[in-house]
Amino acid sequence: PPAPWANVIANRAGGFVVTERGGGYVWAENSYFFRLTPWHNDPVTDPVSDAIYLQDADTGESWCPTPGPLPTALAYDVRHGAGTTGFEHRHGDLATRLTLGMADEAAVKVGLLTVTNHGSTSRRLTLTTYVEWTLGVLREHTQHLVRTTVDRDLGAILARNDFDPQFAGWTAFHAVSEPVLGHTASRREFLGRNGTTAAPAALRPGAALSGTTGAGMDPCAALQCALELAPGETREVAVLLGAAPNADAARAAVAEYRDVARARHAIERGVSAWSRRLSVVGVRTPEPTFDAMLNRWALYQALGCRIWARSALYQSSGAYGFRDQLQDVMAL
Repeated sequence: PPAPWANVIANRAGGFVVTERGGGYVWAENSYFFRLTPWHNDPVTDPVSDAIYLQDADTGESWCPTPGPLPTALAYDVRHGAGTTGFEHRHGDLATRLTLGMADEAAVKVGLLTVTNHGSTSRRLTLTTYVEWTLGVLREHTQHLVRTTVDRDLGAILARNDFDPQFAGWTAFHAVSEPVLGHTASRREFLGRNGTTAAPAALRPGAALSGTTGAGMDPCAALQCALELAPGETREVAVLLGAAPNADAARAAVAEYRDVARARHAIERGVSAWSRRLSVVGVRTPEPTFDAMLNRWALYQALGCRIWARSALYQSSGAYGFRDQLQDVMAL
């Protein structure tokens, strides 16, 4: 598309914006004051701040289940829906499907990655996830304030900004359901000096994540695990990114949703909840496209984007504006 095509997926506790390229950002509680990842406001390059990389362990070839940040000429099928966005891609004999949604009334972005080997030989893959922390309004203002730790039992990196006046007690987390073989919280290490998400140093031949965490660095969260798929085999991996009011609640959320079955059910429950909300009032006119817009997308945008998220690709205020909120409610 000529400009980013975005979906705003939110509940009362948090949400995320996702574009057809895989760009966007994630927040908890307030889409302006407590962004977990950066809001770029860049409709030209549409930067990707949290990414999933797949790499062939034998050849070193890398790609993503989303069109960005690694450029490719192969086709992607992207679908935005009420409460979910899905990406489907075929890379040779490997087919991927990434489904994104929000957990039940929690500030947890849930990703479910399905990888299928349609080939006649076994494939060894390295799965690497990457997140740039903000934990505030702007990453440029907060990057030196973020402190990271690793919970090896949960396979998660935890992050806090104890200097934030409103969210000092909150703990952000990034986790995967597979056993973690390597991790780092250093953005400089992952991308390399002057590096980008389109060519991170961590994916170069012979590179390994050092296990660095702590304070006083440009922060990120990168996790690495191994997948081996027999011919015809399908594997599912849950990828979590969220925040909770304290460390115990964050660990409880990771333990809850890093289970693949519970992650899948959380996304399904979110989609079902939106179907129930959007089926209360129905309008039928001689124009079916008008009906589809009014009965689904207009109401979905009014509640999810304007009332709960108070954010979009090009605007991220997080604010309760008396006049604006009245206008949003009038749509409902």
